[in-house]
Amino acid sequence: MLANYLKVALRHILRRKGYSLINISGLGLGLTCCLLIFQYVVEEYSFDRFNTNYPDLYRVIGTESRDAKTDALTGYALGPALAQEVPEVVGFTRLHPDYNDPVISSKELPDKAFEERNVWYVDPSFLQMFSYPLVSGNPGHALAESGTILISESSARKYFGSAEPMGKMLNVTGWIGGAFRVDGVFKDVPTNSHLQFDFLLSMADLLQRSKYNDPLAAWTWNNFYTYVQLRPDANIPDVERKFTNVAMQHRKDHYDRIKASVRVNAQPLSDVHLNEAVFAPRAVEGSKRSVYFFLFIGVVTLLIALVNYINLATARSLDRARTVMK
Repeated sequence: MLANYLKVALRHILRRKGYSLINISGLGLGLTCCLLIFQYVVEEYSFDRFNTNYPDLYRVIGTESRDAKTDALTGYALGPALAQEVPEVVGFTRLHPDYNDPVISSKELPDKAFEERNVWYVDPSFLQMFSYPLVSGNPGHALAESGTILISESSARKYFGSAEPMGKMLNVTGWIGGAFRVDGVFKDVPTNSHLQFDFLLSMADLLQRSKYNDPLAAWTWNNFYTYVQLRPDANIPDVERKFTNVAMQHRKDHYDRIKASVRVNAQPLSDVHLNEAVFAPRAVEGSKRSVYFFLFIGVVTLLIALVNYINLATARSLDRARTVMK
């Protein structure tokens, strides 16, 4: 039966080649464009959802009353203060990109030297909060020692080829410099992560720089990202009120002097990628407006393809009906 249907369909297609070409190609092209657009939309909304703790992870952002500008950059003392003074915080981690794009070279292979953009300093808790699995090394011990570095699988091949990278040394010339021992290799970061990195260095090594030894620097050097993991039952408005109180108390003299205030919010991980209103250098940002625009174009394209197909099929049916009546 199926073979008979296929024969009849093929006979009709060959009999009306022009009509069949326009009708089938129009519908096929419309569906293809629609599916590609929907794939883009799905990809944009899938950002960071691979993290096991995704529902409980938040980026700390602040908005000062002076300019109403929302910023994702904080001082490095904010994370420890929130963990100590807000009971709903079960974990925190700080991140700092190396804006200098350091030069990294293999100590054993001097010809392997490259300028790298995706170099970040993080707390050891980063690997416990986020799901970036190690293929080599101990995630519970990674970056716990000073002078260690974690690298991606692609970077391991880039610098060491097929050789075992664990325990090998890499020279880094950036915000901090020196030789760092490879303490772990992690899987390449998924493309749908708003954090893109190939190298992770210890936050403790960064904070040893002299400019961070000043007690005031802990709150005034606002070039760190702070992420927190909250209890599943946390009341977000109440948590944000506590966050704001902590920031205001620790910087009371500063805000009294400039006659301003700050509001600290917990931005859900689901809102990070598609919220371009928040200033966040080196984070992968998307545009919710662009996603909505492409979604609208996809729906319109699908409707046009369907209407075109129906119109041509209807016209063909009327033509056949007139033929029968004659």
